[in-house]
Amino acid sequence: MAGYKELEESLKKLIVRLKHFQEGKPNDTLIQIIDDLLALTFADCAPKLFEGKNVHLPLLLALELYVKVAGVQQVGWSFLCKLIEIYPLTLDKLAAHQDLGKDWEVLGVHQLILKMLCIHSTNENLLVVGLKALNVLLTSDIITFLLLDEELDIFVLIFEALKHFSENADIQKYGCHSLQLLFEKVPEEQLTEFVDSKDHMIVLNVLKIFEEKDDVIVPALCALLLLAGPTSNAEVLMSGNVRCY
Repeated sequence: MAGYKELEESLKKLIVRLKHFQEGKPNDTLIQIIDDLLALTFADCAPKLFEGKNVHLPLLLALELYVKVAGVQQVGWSFLCKLIEIYPLTLDKLAAHQDLGKDWEVLGVHQLILKMLCIHSTNENLLVVGLKALNVLLTSDIITFLLLDEELDIFVLIFEALKHFSENADIQKYGCHSLQLLFEKVPEEQLTEFVDSKDHMIVLNVLKIFEEKDDVIVPALCALLLLAGPTSNAEVLMSGNVRCY
């Protein structure tokens, strides 16, 4: 295993390459740079190694510039998730950058995840990565409210993913958990609208398909529990052809 100094030098070189990657060069080169950065997050010294390096800045720019390139999005969001895991302060920094307003040249992370989920809505493997990243981002109250404030409806993107890939356990797990985290932050009126629109049927379908898979059932039940908060919703969930219980 390489020593700390050697790993630190490798990280510095990779960050420089990421910062100065020029459009027009092969996408595979960029993917390899980010993949090499991802590999460094598995080192025992990774938290110390990445501390204060602000590698998320050039990463966000790459995610924006190459938003239509599935390979870049796949490894880029995987790296961002792992970076937040080993260096949690990254999440606070991602949220804080919204304060820079018009002077900030890169889209906010909340806008980038929305664009990715929208553009790659038919890419099953990429949706798994995207919804997992969304789960991580939604642990930040600031990013959650920024997502809810966007014109592009995050709920529509999640419900569509759950419907189109109803038998993909990971999409159902991450999608339902995202709904749970979002439902916690919306007013009762909006929860009522979801049931009026029969969106709850999508979550009920998850319970049918994955009735023996706990890691999928639990987030689905948590989402339904929040939906059942308003009295009118509870009445709907307890009646009709498909009763929640």
